[in-house]
Amino acid sequence: MFGHVQRWHMPEPENEDARGWSKREDVVVGKVTSDRMDKTVVVSKRRQYTHKWYGSWARFTKYYAHDEDNSCRIGDTVLLTPEKEARRRSKLKCWKVSHILKRDDAHEFAVKANAIDRALRGVGVALPDELPAQCASPLPRDAVSLLQRDKRQVDAAKQRVARKGAEADPQ
Repeated sequence: MFGHVQRWHMPEPENEDARGWSKREDVVVGKVTSDRMDKTVVVSKRRQYTHKWYGSWARFTKYYAHDEDNSCRIGDTVLLTPEKEARRRSKLKCWKVSHILKRDDAHEFAVKANAIDRALRGVGVALPDELPAQCASPLPRDAVSLLQRDKRQVDAAKQRVARKGAEADPQ
């Protein structure tokens, strides 16, 4: 009795529509939180529910989704649909990206800000020529002007180093 596990089997429906997707939603709208894997993105969806004893809690659910063209970036809002026509692609990946609803410019801004930061530390990375004028993420209002000021400071420091090198080596 104790070692036996009884499984309950439901009869298979005749058509595909009768089966439905009762254990999960038909579509998911969420934000891309990771795009490091090849042809795979991790999408987070915030769900809020009321706990019986403790009140309201916010939780995040992670979905692994197939991105055929590697076109999704971190911060994009995407629409996921389940893999109905084919078998699931891996143990965790059973969704696919059907549409990119909104692009996030903050990723490009962060890449350019990282390049400026590395150039200020002297790592030897070339500075971007132009900085984005607006960002979709909640950054300080003058973040772009601060980065442009930092770029001017780096350019001035490079010119000073070049002048000192020219003064020290008169040929």
